[in-house]
Amino acid sequence: MPDEPAEKPQGIPIKDAIRLKYQISQGITFGNTNMNAVEIEEFRKLTAEDYVRIRQEYCKWYHTPRSQFFLSALTLTFVAGAIILYHYNWGLLAVVSGSLAIVTYSKLCSRGGHAEGFVDGYDSGYEAGMNKALNLTDKDLAEIHEFGTDMKIDKSLLERLDNRDGSAG
Repeated sequence: MPDEPAEKPQGIPIKDAIRLKYQISQGITFGNTNMNAVEIEEFRKLTAEDYVRIRQEYCKWYHTPRSQFFLSALTLTFVAGAIILYHYNWGLLAVVSGSLAIVTYSKLCSRGGHAEGFVDGYDSGYEAGMNKALNLTDKDLAEIHEFGTDMKIDKSLLERLDNRDGSAG
């Protein structure tokens, strides 16, 4: 039959080829470290506990609970004043009091945005510092991302192949 090959192709099985590729990737290190791409990616990441700690440090540094309470009380006072003044037809003062309520409330809400910006800045600075400490260039970072993704895929694929072979036997 013309569609069938005359001989079976020679070579290593696909599973062994993937395992070999994964082992070679594990041996490739970057910067001035002995870490492979996946290890560097994990090393450079902040953990969930780090984010909680950073947010708590920001709250201690930026404002105290007393200032938070003061702004909340001031906002409620201005809102109450605006309602009372509006009820007694003091229109201009009601508008001024309502405007002050909006301003103090926006100040209160902006603190959450400041905290997010602080955490984002901390994260960026941490990452830049790690890159500099590990002597990683932009080219290294691109390769680390590529190799790291390939290694994660290869590891997942090998685990699935091992599970399939183990359950079949």
